[in-house]
Amino acid sequence: VLLTHGHVDHVYSVTPVCGADTAAYIHPDDRYRLHDLLSQSNPGLVAMLEQQFGTAATWTEPTNVVEIVDGTRLTLAGMEVDVIHAPGHTEGSVMFGLDRVPDGIRDQVDVDRTMVTGDVLFAGSIGRTDLPGGDAAAMQRSLREKVLPLPDTTLVLPGHYQATTMAHERATNPYLRESSA
Repeated sequence: VLLTHGHVDHVYSVTPVCGADTAAYIHPDDRYRLHDLLSQSNPGLVAMLEQQFGTAATWTEPTNVVEIVDGTRLTLAGMEVDVIHAPGHTEGSVMFGLDRVPDGIRDQVDVDRTMVTGDVLFAGSIGRTDLPGGDAAAMQRSLREKVLPLPDTTLVLPGHYQATTMAHERATNPYLRESSA
């Protein structure tokens, strides 16, 4: 299971999924978040999870956590996945790049690669930097050095909301325009 960062809304279900010793991949700068996830989380968000699942929130750290760093290339399920460290939303935020696109997508948009951006880049926006571990200056560097160099033909799969493309974001996303100035 690839974790783009250690916030509760992105990792809460990882332990049930990884219960059979499946690896959970996370950047070392966010690894600490998995030790005691609920105490570090926004109480309102925890309450929302409890309402959604109909039970008190509990957390058990995954048994097989693999730390991944910038530049790592993973081979998972026959796919090559590149790890790109892009701090700003959290210290250990990463994006995952694939030199392929999901089936059926090429017929809809002109893309030839995929970037899973987590909470680094959204359609029309970026991830918050005012939460614990967030850093606005680091986010600007990540946008400038990691996101803006991506080709226009990159399909962007963010951690929230709809998919987009780098061509669309470069043309319309005010945060990318600000970072490129």
